[in-house]
Amino acid sequence: MTRIGASMQSGRIWVLVLLAGILLRLAFVWRPLDYRLLNSWRECDYTAIARSFYTEGMNIFYPRVDWRGDTPGYAEMEFPILPWSGALLYQIVGYHEQVLRLLSAVCSILSLFAFAGLARRLLPHPGALIATALFAANGLLFALSGAIQPEPLQLLFTILAADAITQWLKEGQRRFLLQASAMTAIAILAKSPAAYLGFLLAYAVLRRLGVRAFSDPLVYVSAAIALVPPALWYAWSHSLYLATGLSLGVSNETHFLTWAMVLHPQDWIPWNVISEWRDVFALFGIFLGVLALLHSWKTIEVPVIWFASVILFYVVAADTSGDSWAYYYHCNSIPPACLLMAIGVLELEPQSRWFKKFGKWKEGLSFAAKGSLALTFIATLARGAQLELNTYRSPELKAMYSSCKEMCAYIPADARIVARGGTRLDRHGHPVAYNESMPFAWMDRKGFNYAQEDYSLTTLRSITQKGGRYWFVEPADLSNRIVYAEITQRTRLVAKRDSFALFDLLPLLEDSSAVGK
Repeated sequence: MTRIGASMQSGRIWVLVLLAGILLRLAFVWRPLDYRLLNSWRECDYTAIARSFYTEGMNIFYPRVDWRGDTPGYAEMEFPILPWSGALLYQIVGYHEQVLRLLSAVCSILSLFAFAGLARRLLPHPGALIATALFAANGLLFALSGAIQPEPLQLLFTILAADAITQWLKEGQRRFLLQASAMTAIAILAKSPAAYLGFLLAYAVLRRLGVRAFSDPLVYVSAAIALVPPALWYAWSHSLYLATGLSLGVSNETHFLTWAMVLHPQDWIPWNVISEWRDVFALFGIFLGVLALLHSWKTIEVPVIWFASVILFYVVAADTSGDSWAYYYHCNSIPPACLLMAIGVLELEPQSRWFKKFGKWKEGLSFAAKGSLALTFIATLARGAQLELNTYRSPELKAMYSSCKEMCAYIPADARIVARGGTRLDRHGHPVAYNESMPFAWMDRKGFNYAQEDYSLTTLRSITQKGGRYWFVEPADLSNRIVYAEITQRTRLVAKRDSFALFDLLPLLEDSSAVGK
């Protein structure tokens, strides 16, 4: 009866952990697309792309953005599974922006269950429960669950791929290798950073087959399954970029480690370390992760190689992963980190082979491990709350949103707007994706973006000649008073709200005496 009672008690704890994780992941799906955004440009882009599928055609091979200029809007991006699925649901339930958030939450909930299955396969029962609880409570993960972006979908298939790889290593059944390859392909299609799974998959194949891997046809078939579909999609997507010049940062931004980055490690190492420390290990979990390394290699092999593969990706993609805004890329290292932290707790349990070797320190270290675990839960939940509160704490975005919603009444539905974007180059002189999508998404209008470096009368006149009509002025446009005065003297004010304004650019075409700067 004792074993039955313990089993029932354990079952209840599992239910509570999973239920808590589900509730956290559903907490923020009710919001429409307003100023409360975790990552503003990404969420606005995905909303606009879904809306374009819904209103302009459901061909998944032609995703369209709103900042399309005078092009059809076809843009280079990851395979648009989430926005296309959202548009499909719009056909059934009508247009509701919360649908996209719900899709992200569903992917995140499925990830939670997939991770629980993987943890139970890799770890003894207490460790699996701890790892799943850490994963369920991770602040970055439940914040992303309510965000309109591809990370939850990518993470779901990443975990499914890692689970299949684990089973391949343990059992050697060929179907698991094929399954791992298929899940890897879908994860990379969902978002290209999942390509790091190639390192984990290659390790598993060599670990299991050794030199026989190079003569086994199944290995080559599996490699083709994992790599060919993503290669075909990203090649096709790049052709859209070549045709329109529009990209969500795939080809028009520098991602990889360059010699300039090697010479300036202070530009990418600190934020990578901060993101891992804060968003992955929740400050106190580092201690547990280090303790895990004392465990047998058989236990830590998969999470260590998995984690190392992700870290290698962060180094290769240092020109992106090392930026402060790219903290959400670090969701990729959360699953293996949760496994390692759970193993670290188990290492100081009485049944551990290492426990007795700590001598007089064993009780203190055991207390420290359990204390670190408790503090990790507190810190990661606090981080999630901070991320959520941050969506309310952007007066600039709130003011922009209110201005957009007020001014769009002055703009005909088929008129093209003009809005400022970000910088064209980073601090190393490397290209970055400067397009910002918020005014377009909030106004539900198409139009033109210009880079900050291109702000001039000449730029706006050129855009007007291509069909741009209504210039949405942001506070940053006021910083160059000479250019701003020159433009506004030759255009017509339509509306003004605080530091935002709307000008009709049509007079620029009629003013033949205007001189470009």
